[in-house]
Amino acid sequence: MSEQELSKKGLELTKLLLRVFAVTLFGIGFFLFQKSFADSKQSYLQELIHSAQNKKLWEKVQWQRILLYPNRPMTFSKKSLITEKNFFLSPDGRFSPKNEMIATLNAFFDEDEFQKRNTNVTDTERQKNENFHAQCLFVARMEWLKNELSIDFSKLTIHKCENFHKFMNSIDYSNVSLVFSNYFSKNPASLFGHTFLRFHRTSQAQNESALLDDVVNFAAQVPQITGPLYPFQGILGFFPGTFSLLPYYQKIQEYSNFESRDLWEYELNLNPQELQMLILELWEIGRTKISYYYFDDNCSFVMLSLLEAAKPELHLTDQFYIYVVPSDTIRALYKNPNFVKKIEYRPSSYSRYAQKVSKLSPEELRKLHLIISNPENDEKFLENIFKNCDATCQAKVTDTALDYIDYDEKIIGSQEPVKYKKLRKELLIARASGGVTLPQTENTPTSSPPHL
Repeated sequence: MSEQELSKKGLELTKLLLRVFAVTLFGIGFFLFQKSFADSKQSYLQELIHSAQNKKLWEKVQWQRILLYPNRPMTFSKKSLITEKNFFLSPDGRFSPKNEMIATLNAFFDEDEFQKRNTNVTDTERQKNENFHAQCLFVARMEWLKNELSIDFSKLTIHKCENFHKFMNSIDYSNVSLVFSNYFSKNPASLFGHTFLRFHRTSQAQNESALLDDVVNFAAQVPQITGPLYPFQGILGFFPGTFSLLPYYQKIQEYSNFESRDLWEYELNLNPQELQMLILELWEIGRTKISYYYFDDNCSFVMLSLLEAAKPELHLTDQFYIYVVPSDTIRALYKNPNFVKKIEYRPSSYSRYAQKVSKLSPEELRKLHLIISNPENDEKFLENIFKNCDATCQAKVTDTALDYIDYDEKIIGSQEPVKYKKLRKELLIARASGGVTLPQTENTPTSSPPHL
């Protein structure tokens, strides 16, 4: 080998050694930086825990309400409504707001917190564990602790939380209403009514567009087949209660059209920060189950608890001692001055029919009775009935007959009637050809407002 080749080989070896040295030096430096950052995080975490302990933050009302510790009269110990272990980061978090706060702060700083808390997840979930980290799941706690402790997020690892941010980007709410669905005697769980939250979309300010709003519902998951123990199971909390997010039109179809229950909407006075906290709270508890008790921990009590988490100065749940009736919870809103901004009444299919019937003359009522008593007759039959009946009379009777069919056959969405299929088609044709526009019927309530 020539001297020139030896020199070239030596130069290549030298470059290789320099690369190895540089990589080693970078690795050592990165390790030291990571260790320093970890030590700094741990030190900052202890500083936050010490500050929280000095301030006794766990005793603050909003922290306890975020965790759904109700302020029950005549009780001597705190206990969250939520029974699922996955909701709590401390083993005794359901009973100790202090231990849950400390465990929450530790979880926010722990990069492997998801794996430690969930030992039975799939490999796919582990690969996407960003979305299951405490920072991504317990966002209401995160927001509250950030404000109370002035947390510097540059001192901890922030997770992407893609699912949460996708959800937040998909909603556009301007306000919220508590909706009361009237009494329904065919279901023991709804014998005294039902309440849920309606979220108004910013872009849908008009009442005609309310169908595009969202609702948050909390209800018991009752098996399809129930035995004689069903009432006792409901009373003793054997059924899990779960949350659901649905379009408002689905609830209108279910309650107003199918079950003929009037809806009373109470628009609430929440500022943007309180509305934001309510949304964060719903994200946090939406996956959990709460044991459903028909008499106390029911839909209405949980809805009131959520509102208290968003607006801690409210006094809602502490007004109830032994049982919680949905209509009573509406009256509880009024004991908080200026909390209810506006009331809207949405009549059921039966109420719409009853309102139109009340406007008919005796002769128009007779024609209505003849029409709905003969569902199989054709258009000539209608022509004979409408003799000596002007266009306005025909329009009033036809509209009332159509509302009766919708009520009687519980028409929902695009569903077709069975008994009145032929008649309804003939009535629609007759109404379209009449060319009469009737004045809009005033929605006079046929049921008593629950707040009264």
